[in-house]
Amino acid sequence: MQRRVIVGVFGATTGLTVAEFSHQGGRVTDQKEIPWIGNPKEGIYWPMDWLSGELDRLRSAAGEGDVIALAMPGADLCILPSEESGTLPPVQHYRGVMDGGFIERATATMPAPEIYRRTNGANVAAFQPYAQLLAYEERHPGVLNDAQAVVPLSDWMTLRLSGRRGHDPVMLQDQGLANEGRQVCGEVIGLPGLAAKVAPWRVFGEGEVLRTEAGAYVVPVTHDSVPARNAGYSAAPWVVWTGTWIGTACRVEAIRASALAYEAGFAFEGAGPSLSAITNVGMLGRTYKALVQRQNMGFEEVSARIQRRLNDEAIPTFDVADLPADEEEGIRLLMDRFGTDMDVILSAYIASTAAGCRDRIRATASVLDLEPPQEVAVIGGWSRNAAFLDALQREYGRVKVPAQAADATAVGLAADALVRVGDAATVGEALGKLPEIGELGS
Repeated sequence: MQRRVIVGVFGATTGLTVAEFSHQGGRVTDQKEIPWIGNPKEGIYWPMDWLSGELDRLRSAAGEGDVIALAMPGADLCILPSEESGTLPPVQHYRGVMDGGFIERATATMPAPEIYRRTNGANVAAFQPYAQLLAYEERHPGVLNDAQAVVPLSDWMTLRLSGRRGHDPVMLQDQGLANEGRQVCGEVIGLPGLAAKVAPWRVFGEGEVLRTEAGAYVVPVTHDSVPARNAGYSAAPWVVWTGTWIGTACRVEAIRASALAYEAGFAFEGAGPSLSAITNVGMLGRTYKALVQRQNMGFEEVSARIQRRLNDEAIPTFDVADLPADEEEGIRLLMDRFGTDMDVILSAYIASTAAGCRDRIRATASVLDLEPPQEVAVIGGWSRNAAFLDALQREYGRVKVPAQAADATAVGLAADALVRVGDAATVGEALGKLPEIGELGS
């Protein structure tokens, strides 16, 4: 490939990872922690000066014909101030509103099934825009009344990179701001005029790409899960995506936000060719990482031990929906149930996660009148987990791991960028053009 593509992935627990793809190869050029501000009880906030500096650095690094493509979790909102105040209010991170009862308060105002229906099947596990707006009202009184606009943080990032205002259609759908989402915001929060302030810009077109003054291309910043899933779809029509969150997905042609879909626990994310029915099996990656760290061994060594155990013994399982999001609370629950033998706990964890994926896929296929899959693709960090792949193999005829599956978000972003600028016709073709990602600085 002749063009240079710069991709950046913002992770809630992994920080910022920047990679480049060009005719010289692929490499990770930077990895750094995000210096979050605050705490879960009082609020966790984005370090906006830091973020502005990182975006400016990426924009400056891109020259004529280069492409910048970024992705982030699909949750956070940016409150743009009126011209009178001029100061950007603090920007909340979704982890800072998960434990404050804000989601429960939002669904007490409007029943969750009604929010789901009116927002084209938004992810019930979060309903983050409504929770975040309630948190702003409580923690920063008056900030919404004084706001000029309320936009996804991803769209503010696109504005910073390109100078162009607009909304990524994927992020609007994934954040529950599509369809009647703006009206739902106003009704749940109870502020007159709020609906008109939410996502007021134009929506970027499918496949649209922007230009900087230096002639570089900017892909509108999007939800990190979508490019990763698209990379997975190059291998199989059903995808198990792994990382901090683990879930399942399949492509769909239309949204069917029915009562049955809500009860089955899946959401609709993406837009156009990326539209998918997705499930959150659970926030399982952090607790697994904490369990492995207690073994004082590497992930591959632990996986090999679990793999042998899965082959030799009947493994007890548990409902992963019962596992608390906090890893220490989760470990205590597992020890109460399975004792202190870490091999038993880790084996049960892997087997239960695979069973959770199976159950979610079955429920999704049933509601959407789809044939249960005979094969699935695995993307994300657990695509290197041999024990997990073996456990899934027991549920399906074949488990496929696409090239560079552990870096699916980065390679999916780069592939989408090549399609947008006309260097490839499909994501699958673009993936074939991308070199392997090397280590930091290699």
